[in-house]
Amino acid sequence: MDIYKNGYRRALFAAALFTATAGAQAEDGDAARGRALFGIQCTLCHTDDGEKALGPNLIGIFGRRVGSTTFNYSPGLKASRWKWDDHYLDRFLQNSAAMVPDTTMPFSVPDRTERADIIAYLKTLTRAVAPARSVSGDK
Repeated sequence: MDIYKNGYRRALFAAALFTATAGAQAEDGDAARGRALFGIQCTLCHTDDGEKALGPNLIGIFGRRVGSTTFNYSPGLKASRWKWDDHYLDRFLQNSAAMVPDTTMPFSVPDRTERADIIAYLKTLTRAVAPARSVSGDK
C-alpha cells in the first residue's frame, strides 16, 4: 500500500512542478513562438524588418515612449505618457480600444500566453530582422 502512496505523492509533485514551470514560461514568454505569432497576427500592419507598413515600426518598441516615432498616431496615443513595457504592452495587446479609445489598432490578442510570447519577441527587436513568416509558410 505504501508503494501506491509514494507513487501518488511523486505524481502530485511532478504535476505541481510541471504547472509551476509552465506558468513561469507563460509569464516570461517564448520569443521563438512569439515570432511565429507575430508573423501570423501582426504582419498585416506591422513589420519587424524596418520596412514601411500600415502600422508603426516595432523595432525598438520595448522601453520606448508611446507615440514617439514619426508614425501618425491617434491623439490618444500621442497624449500617452507611458513607455512600452511588459505591463503596457500586455494591456494594449489584450484590448487596445479599451486602453486608448481612439486607437486605430483594431486587433487584440485575448490569449495571455500568446501575448506573453509576442511581447518576448518584441523585446528582441532591437534592430531589423528578416521578416517574420507564419508557421504555415505563407508569405
